[in-house]
Amino acid sequence: MQREDDPVSPWARSEIEKHAEYIYNQREWMKAVEAKTALGSGPVEAACKTLVTQRLKVSGASWSRASAGGVLYLRSLLQSDRFDEGFAFRQATRYAA
Repeated sequence: MQREDDPVSPWARSEIEKHAEYIYNQREWMKAVEAKTALGSGPVEAACKTLVTQRLKVSGASWSRASAGGVLYLRSLLQSDRFDEGFAFRQATRYAA
């Protein structure tokens, strides 16, 4: 019987190999999940909302990429209580180049 000789079709075999390769490539993430490490979608989304959305999506605002990046840099320093260190670092590296 053909089914007993080759239980998996070539198409099915390639699909199985594709999925196995994906799982293999994700093994570091799998270790984090197994260790019950928080991977962060909730905290990341909350940070995006408070950091980006509330500041950049105000009515009538228009931002260039550079100015939005600068504002978000400063806002992230303020919200993480690292403003003094971040500002000092920025000042030191500004004149180093």
